Order: sequence, then structure tokens, then C-alpha cells
Amino acid sequence: MNQLSPLPSNRKPIKGWSDRDEAFLEVVKGIREAARSVANSNSSPPKQTTQELEERQYQVTSLINEADRLHEAKKFEEAAVKYKAALRLDPNSIIAHNSLGNALSDQGKLSEAIAAYQRALLIDPNDAIAHYNLGIALYGQGKLEKAIAAYQRALLIDPNDAIAHNNLGIALSDQGKLEEGIAELEIAVRLNPTSTLFRNNLEIYRNKKKGFWGRLFGG
Repeated sequence: MNQLSPLPSNRKPIKGWSDRDEAFLEVVKGIREAARSVANSNSSPPKQTTQELEERQYQVTSLINEADRLHEAKKFEEAAVKYKAALRLDPNSIIAHNSLGNALSDQGKLSEAIAAYQRALLIDPNDAIAHYNLGIALYGQGKLEKAIAAYQRALLIDPNDAIAHNNLGIALSDQGKLEEGIAELEIAVRLNPTSTLFRNNLEIYRNKKKGFWGRLFGG
């Protein structure tokens, strides 16, 4: 597994949350619209005011921010505690579920990590990040077939994710499907030609293929 690098050092635990301020404003906007809709209906008054909902979402965002900093500092157990606190306030936070899964995975708790990614996918079955993360954890457990399926699902949603192609290529190759694996590794290199990791992996498995045919024909 030493050729597989699911989360490079320059990659944050969860992508797609870099512009957190903008994302938070969108969340707040959605909360306000939902609150107005309830207020204008014939149903009973909301149990929480719009301000209370906004304050809760702010707390969730703050906890995730703090957890991200702990994760980046490799304080994985402390980060997991913060992500869980965020999920107690907002059980439907896909970001918190994904990030919790990463923190658990980094502690070697792969079964718990898989459960976290699966909870994210129950909320949004089309979350490419959760499928990708799930593939990493399944690969770590040696469940190649399931890992391959998870990577493939991630790539159906985001076909230009170079590292997902890279990881899929490695999983296929490790399963003995060298030609399919090499094809995926070639896509990864095309998408990110400056990646030394991707080029090295491609070379490794191309050499394995040459060695296989050499042994087969006595070369």
C-alpha cells in the first residue's frame, strides 16, 4: 500500500469547503427561507427561531473549523471529538461525517470510518468525496472489489478526479487486472502530468506488466 497516497500532504482532509464563509452564507440563506416557509404555512409555529437556527449553524461551522485545524496538526483523536460534537448539533452535515471518517481512518479505525462515510452517503448518495473516501478505507481493509466499486462511483460523479483514477488504477492492478489498472493510471497522469506520484505509479505497474509477459514467455 506504499504506492497509494490517498491524502497528499498538501490536500486538506475534505475538499469543497475552502470558501467556508461563502458556504456558511448559503446555509444561513437556506435556513431563513425554510423558516419563512414554515411561518407562512398553517402548521404549528417553529420550535426554534431563525436566530436560534443561525446560531446553531454557526456553532457547527466553528466546531468543524476547529476540528480541521486539529486534523491538520495530526491530532486525529481530538479532531474526531470535535467532528462528533458538530454532528450532535447537525446530524445531516455531510462535511462533518466525511471529516470524521478521515480522522477515524487516520487512527486506523477503518470500520468506524466506513460507517461515517456511509452515513454521509445516506444523506447524499451523489457525494463524490464520500465515495472516494469510502474507497480508501475499503482498500485499507483489503476489500478490493468494494474499493473499486466505490472509486468507480466517485468517478461517475467527478470524472476529472485524478487521484481517484490513480487509486482505482492501483486497486485494479492489485486485483490482477493490470491492463485496466494501467489505463486508469494513464488517465491520472493525463489529468495531472506534473504529479511525480502518478508517473511513478504508472511506471511501477507498466514494469509489472512487462515482467508478467517476460515470465510467461521465458524472457
